[in-house]
Amino acid sequence: MLINPNHKNGIKKESIIKITKLASIKTSLAVGKLGEMETNKLLELNDKLKMYLDLLD
Repeated sequence: MLINPNHKNGIKKESIIKITKLASIKTSLAVGKLGEMETNKLLELNDKLKMYLDLLD
């Protein structure tokens, strides 16, 4: 899933969220918040994760 940089999300270049490459990290490794994902992209991500994890309503 492609995420384009903007003032709200705080990323500096195009980024890709790989739905099939889930990972967890220790909270101590998360040094700070870059920004927030746009609502439409967050909804798209939720839908894709539900499909990938077979959690459709």
